[in-house]
Amino acid sequence: MDPAEPSYHLSFLAGDFPPDLGGIQRYVFELVGAVVAAGHSATVIAPKRPTADDLDGRLPYQTLRVSGASKPALAWSMYNGLYEDVRRNNPAAVIATKWMPEGPAYLLARRRVTANMFLLGYGREFMPERGRPLRAYLQRRVLSAATLCMSISDYTADNFLRSGVPEERVRMIGAGVSPDSLISTADAGHALRDRLGLPDDAFLVLTVARLVRRKGHDLVLRALADLAPSNPDLRYAIIGDGPERAVLESMAEGLGLKDRVLFAGPVPDADLPAWYAACDALVMPSRDVPGQPPEGFGLVYLEAGAAGKPVIGARTGGVPSAIVHGQTGLLVEPEDVGGLTEALRTLMSDRAAAAAMGEQGRDRVLADFTWDHVAARFLTYLTDAL
Repeated sequence: MDPAEPSYHLSFLAGDFPPDLGGIQRYVFELVGAVVAAGHSATVIAPKRPTADDLDGRLPYQTLRVSGASKPALAWSMYNGLYEDVRRNNPAAVIATKWMPEGPAYLLARRRVTANMFLLGYGREFMPERGRPLRAYLQRRVLSAATLCMSISDYTADNFLRSGVPEERVRMIGAGVSPDSLISTADAGHALRDRLGLPDDAFLVLTVARLVRRKGHDLVLRALADLAPSNPDLRYAIIGDGPERAVLESMAEGLGLKDRVLFAGPVPDADLPAWYAACDALVMPSRDVPGQPPEGFGLVYLEAGAAGKPVIGARTGGVPSAIVHGQTGLLVEPEDVGGLTEALRTLMSDRAAAAAMGEQGRDRVLADFTWDHVAARFLTYLTDAL
């Protein structure tokens, strides 16, 4: 850190935080770590969890765990936790890592906390909903109270604007990965392929995601069924678990793909680099599902890019911010099995071009999408606004 730059203490209100699992939990965890690594201090105010003590004891910043069985209760507990951190550390700013319950917690504290609030957004979770006037009122209050609204993608930034936030208070900080942790040796990839019994020229497609309908595993299975007759060495590995597993396993068998598809289940983070090294492409054609959040960005696209692999995703949510069509991978329309089939065929038919996409994906990640880059943008915008 440049000695001339200011050093801050920041209070992060984080209703979603490890040891809980999920994309927001991971995003907040990595952002806080990168901010602290840049020379600042932080307190994370997060829900109590039975397994949190071991994690918290290893973190280079303070965690303040609070109780709350409902969102209103958690908002109240976070308010009390924030006031405690204000008395202890006098934070320069408060970071609401979601609008609810973190935003209302800040609103409760405004008479006792002089620090400005900065809000993070991931998709369209802060957009007004019909028939929920109290929720809409709270959303307006939180968005109005935010000094800046920081988004992980252009899609989220557009949603902030659509929700009425003035353009001068919206910033895009993006998402990131830790590329060094995702690089594995080619030998590790070959060893994994050997354990899987893959032929040398097999084309291995990989999806890393919870087994839920929103992630589009079923679309990949249908595309593979179209490609399988003319591509005997095509294989598909699915990493993750979830409520759709039995449905997907039954679907794979019904499509005649039982011997082509591997349901690997959850894989430890330490083993993921070998899977990325072993695969030829990552595919996750996410779809919008009513009542569920859209794909706000899709960190797995960056992870695969960091490992030098081409990716395929759907033009929905923030995915177009993660994939540069024709350069780092291919974008298809949501629910378009035919388009997905052609995208896979394109990568399989010209493996040199597919490998070049992977290399361009890696270059893009290293140039702009590490957590250090995300934290630098975050801190620049915060400093300018304070």
